[in-house]
Amino acid sequence: MRKIRTLLLLSLFGLLSLAATAQKNTISGKITDEKGEPVPFATITIRGTHHSVAADQYGKFTLETTPNAVIVITATGFGARETP
Repeated sequence: MRKIRTLLLLSLFGLLSLAATAQKNTISGKITDEKGEPVPFATITIRGTHHSVAADQYGKFTLETTPNAVIVITATGFGARETP
C-alpha cells in the first residue's frame, strides 16, 4: 500500500511539473529601428515583472515568457514600445 501511495504522489508531482512548464514560452528576435538597423543593447522586459534581458550588439535577444505577456522594449534614444 505504501509503495502505491508513493508512486501516486510521484506521478502527481510529475504531472504538476509538466503543467507548470507548459505555461512558459521562449521568444527570440531582433530589435531594429524604422530603417531596419539593429538597436544594440536594447532592454526587453515583461510588463509588470522584473524579468528582463538585454539585446546583444546586433539587437538579438531571447526571453522566457508566459502566454499573453506584454513585452516592453526600451533603448537609449528611442521611446518605449509595447508588444502584445
